[in-house]
Amino acid sequence: MNETGERVRLRPLRPSDYGRWLEWINDPVNMDGLDRALPASAEQHEQYIRANVTENRAAVWFAVETLSEREHVGIVWLWDVNDRHRRAEVRIVIGSEAAGRGYGPDALNALALYAFRTLGLHKLYAYIHERNQRSRKAFERAGFVLEATLKDEAFWNGAFAPVWRLARIDGTKT
Repeated sequence: MNETGERVRLRPLRPSDYGRWLEWINDPVNMDGLDRALPASAEQHEQYIRANVTENRAAVWFAVETLSEREHVGIVWLWDVNDRHRRAEVRIVIGSEAAGRGYGPDALNALALYAFRTLGLHKLYAYIHERNQRSRKAFERAGFVLEATLKDEAFWNGAFAPVWRLARIDGTKT
């Protein structure tokens, strides 16, 4: 599968991508956006990959690669794919060195098209912490809309904060 957007293409995730992924999730900017309290060790990351990439049949993972230089700039995935209800959660990590260049929204849009056309899903959704405005804007640029505000859903820096649920419904079918 090589779903292509205007700026990026999605390709299967490879073991050679795992080291860069670990760097991204341990980057302080990304840690905040991903709601990570502590950095992950290489061993913890390997365990996560084994349990969630290799063995999890309800997740679909892709590397995000630029069209122009074929540079690996992120990872995007469908989580908790539910064939019965035809929905899945969407998650994404873009390296901070590539942030702000439009790769995130393009990758999200390419993933949505793959989910709707290839997997036959009807609805995609994402949970975004209120402090992660950049992520919300990226999802909105990819056609996701605010579906709900979950009040006091997260506890951060000594206070409760809302989490947004954004969704995109397949508009290709009538």
